[in-house]
Amino acid sequence: MEIDELTGGCHCGCVRYLVHAPVDDAFFCHCRDCRRSAGAPYVAWGRIKKSAFVVTRGTLAEHKSSREVTRGFCPDCGAGITYEHRDYAPDLDFLLVTLDEPEWVTPTYHLQVAEKLSWVELGDSLPKYARWRPSGG
Repeated sequence: MEIDELTGGCHCGCVRYLVHAPVDDAFFCHCRDCRRSAGAPYVAWGRIKKSAFVVTRGTLAEHKSSREVTRGFCPDCGAGITYEHRDYAPDLDFLLVTLDEPEWVTPTYHLQVAEKLSWVELGDSLPKYARWRPSGG
């Protein structure tokens, strides 16, 4: 299902957003940085053009988690929402679980599986890439 408008927000509701274009890409990331930032064994991201993401309530706080990466989060509850990598501008990734209807966007592959936790078993049939997809995504 291709949805042209999605809504979402943080845990406490202080930050709300609108995505007004179809999600270009959806994937699971197993890298250590994403795991530690989200407090989860791996995370599901949706990729869109940054211009398609509009904060409709509140303001995202930002944390520069590396020289290349800025993560956006709610300043009240701390829930992570976005990820921007300077080498992939003008794209923006957002955490799919922050959508009001996260079931509407399904990840299609796994990235950074070389950093996957040993106790995580991936039982799905999705493609798994040690680092990045061959297309560089």
